[in-house]
Amino acid sequence: MNTAKLVGSLLIPLVASANVHADQRPNVLDLSVSSMGYGPSLHLSRANLYCEVRKPSGVKRFKLPPPSRTAWQDFRTELDRLKVWRWEGSYSPTSLVYDGTRWSLSIKYADAAVSSAGSNEYPDFDGRPSGSEATSDAFHSLLAAIRKLAPGCAF
Repeated sequence: MNTAKLVGSLLIPLVASANVHADQRPNVLDLSVSSMGYGPSLHLSRANLYCEVRKPSGVKRFKLPPPSRTAWQDFRTELDRLKVWRWEGSYSPTSLVYDGTRWSLSIKYADAAVSSAGSNEYPDFDGRPSGSEATSDAFHSLLAAIRKLAPGCAF
């Protein structure tokens, strides 16, 4: 459905985007990133976002302010841009690494889902293993989208 917006003396047509989804909030959202057992995790439960941060000094759990509809829309748009729906189930390096970073991601919408995890390996922008123990640009972009959606949870 097209509508128009009056800006000053100009009537600007607004076109409904095909990328806007009816329900922007996913049914499932879980992300954890840890090194040596410590790090943040994010969990969606009954429309509320919760952050948990594990540190040597203990575990801190707290409820985050609810994201706006626009924040959820932006998050979904970024997930689509990153093609997370193509990510493999598991990423691990070809060489043996005893320490480093483990991560897991689970997101489910009515029309798309991903369940992926890794240990010292990350997906590239095409969902293939990046081939490096360094965090990939695609994974950095995912974390940036999470930080924007859930400020206050230290990813």
